[in-house]
This record gives sequence, structure tokens and C-alpha cells, in this order.
Amino acid sequence: MFHQQDDINVSSEATGGIKKHRGPNQKNWAMEGREKLLWNRFGLPKGPRLKVARFSRFLGILAKDFTLFPISTPDYRNFNASDNLERAWNRVKETIDWSNPWVASLEGKIKKRVKSKLNERWKQWKSELRKKWYKPFMNTPRRFQKPNDDRVNERQWKISVANMDKKKHQRIASINKRNRSQKKMNQSTGTRTYANVAHEYEISHGKEPDRWELFKLTHQRKGSQEPIDAASAKADFEEAEQKRLSMNVDITAPEIREEMYAEVLGKEKGNRVRGVGAGVTWDEVPGIHVEERGVSREVKQLREQLEEQAKKAQEREAHMMEELQSKMADQTKRMEQLLEVRCVEMALQKMGEMFKQCGISVDTQEDVMQTMSQFARDTSQRPSTVVFSPDDDVYRPTMPFDCPNMQID
Repeated sequence: MFHQQDDINVSSEATGGIKKHRGPNQKNWAMEGREKLLWNRFGLPKGPRLKVARFSRFLGILAKDFTLFPISTPDYRNFNASDNLERAWNRVKETIDWSNPWVASLEGKIKKRVKSKLNERWKQWKSELRKKWYKPFMNTPRRFQKPNDDRVNERQWKISVANMDKKKHQRIASINKRNRSQKKMNQSTGTRTYANVAHEYEISHGKEPDRWELFKLTHQRKGSQEPIDAASAKADFEEAEQKRLSMNVDITAPEIREEMYAEVLGKEKGNRVRGVGAGVTWDEVPGIHVEERGVSREVKQLREQLEEQAKKAQEREAHMMEELQSKMADQTKRMEQLLEVRCVEMALQKMGEMFKQCGISVDTQEDVMQTMSQFARDTSQRPSTVVFSPDDDVYRPTMPFDCPNMQID
């Protein structure tokens, strides 16, 4: 079984004048089968501590595998177009014990966190190579010489050097350097992850730490409550807490804690959430204060609420219009039916008057209907005779009964 070498610099006296340095990490993860880990709700490993550290180093080894993640690739997002990420994930997946239903239900989140960590470690690896093997030899042919490291592919290194020589890359590197120089707070967790620190705090205190409590735990000197630097000391909650206590505000309420966190350390940016672990995004942590390209999340939420209200108003209007059209259609249909009945009644009334002129007694509409039925049967049994009168040009069919008093309009 392989184990990671310790960070030991052996003195020249102990080694006969040869100074030894720590070598590359050796795989010591899942050597005897799948590994069981404890995971939090974000899909981050939280325990046991030693296994979490080994798992993290295993991801670092994968990120340096040039067959999966070539250093010649300019941007990590380019790997989405190939199957490299999926192949890397499958290798990680094969090392994890999924027998626990809770762990199995988190597979999607675990995959997302693993990809985020691989991205972080791959960038870190490229930065290390640039610092050690490119910057000291800038503008000299020596920079194209393959680093003395078996984890580096010669062809990929030459392409990477050509990319680093470009003005665009130099400009980005300069911006990154300036941003790093402005960083004033550094975490003090070592190989421990935020998830592991939070897990051990929960075991000791019976509850999860909020982001501010976790910040204090991860930014202090070993064995001391003193913040690790002056900037960390200034990032204390005491002033914010006293300010709210003077206004009788409950500073233990989660929303107040988040408000103070944003006030002291600033709002979240870039769809990332500090103080919970790598790769966690805004939608996974409700109640945080964020800022997106200069537009506060509160403004964004207000805009979304207005859009939602407008959408609901349009839906209500459309529904009311549909109901109105349906009612109008029903009324039109009823009016047509009433009109049809009225027309029939008028026709029967007119026929009744005609029958009475011919001396046929009809008192009700039923009498009229019966008389008309009898008339139809008699007419079908004998041919009708049409008499033409030159005086009034009227066709007069021969009736099945005598009707000398009938008036023709």
C-alpha cells in the first residue's frame, strides 16, 4: 500500500550533504476497495478527517494527469466539449462507496463538487509549473525545455509555453497577480476542508456553525483564538453585533447573522458562496447577500417579483377573457335556440291563420302540426295541379280541400 510522503526537508548532515525534498503525492486512496465517506448536504466530504484529506489529494493527482487534463488547454471549460471530465468522474465514482441511500441521493451534487475541485487543482498545477519552469526562463529558449517532472508531457508543455507567451495571457496573468496581492486574509485549515471543520464543530456543539463562526474557525493560529493576521482581526463581528444589540436586534437570528457577515466581509460575487466549501453556488444557500455585476441581489429579486406579478396579472386577464368569451358563446347559442323556437311558433301561428281562413278548425299548435301532417300525406298521394292566372301571375297549387276565402299576401 502506497502512502503519501511527509513534508520533510532532511538536513545535509543526515544525508551526507544531499538535501531531500518532498516528492509528488502517491495514491493512497481506495487501495483496498471503495471508500466510505461522510457527506454534507452540499455534496462535500466532511469526515473522517484522514479520509477526507486523502480524497482531496487523490483529486489533486487526477488533476495532474496529462491524459485527462492537458496543461496545453487554455481554459478548463474547454474540457466540457470532450469526455475528459466524464472519464475523470468515472474514476472518482469507482472509488466511492454508494451503498448508503443518503450518499446515493447526493451523487449529482458530489459530481458537481468533484468537478469544481478538479478545476481548482488543475489551475493550481498550471500555476506551479509557470512559477517554477516558465517565469525564471522568460524570453529565453530554455523555457521550452520540458520540466524535470514525469507528470508533464513534453508536447503539451511546449504548447502551454506558446500560450503563456501571448500578450493576452500576459495581461490576464498580470491582473491575477494584482488581485492576489490585494488578498489580506488567508485560511489556516491546512489539509482540512471547510466541510470537515464544520462537521467537527457540529459534533462538539450539537449544531452547525453559521458562516461567521466557520470563518473564525478557519482563520486563526493553531491552538489560539487570535486571528491569523490584522485583516482577519478587523473582520471581527463584535462591532456589528454591538451595533445591533444597541437597537434590541436578535443577533442570533440567521438572517441577521447573514446581514452582519455581508456587512463585515462583503456580499457574495461570481455565483460563489464563501465559507461553506468549494463550488457551492447561490441557489444552494438561501438568505445570503450577493452582488452580481454591480446589481444587488435585492434589486434582482425585486425585478423578478415584479415580472412574476406582471405574468400572473396577464394570466388572470387571459383567464377572464376566456371566461367572458365562453359566456358570450353560451348566450349566443341560447339566443339562437330561442330565435329558432320563436320562428317555429310564428310559422305555426301563420299556418293556423291560413287553416282558419279555409274553414279548418285549429285551436292549438298541436292541431296545426297534425293538420300539416295530414296535408303532407294527402299531397304525396296525388299529383298537385298548378293553376296559372294571367291576371296576377301567381302560381296556385290545388289544395287537398276547398279554400275559397284564402287570402294570398
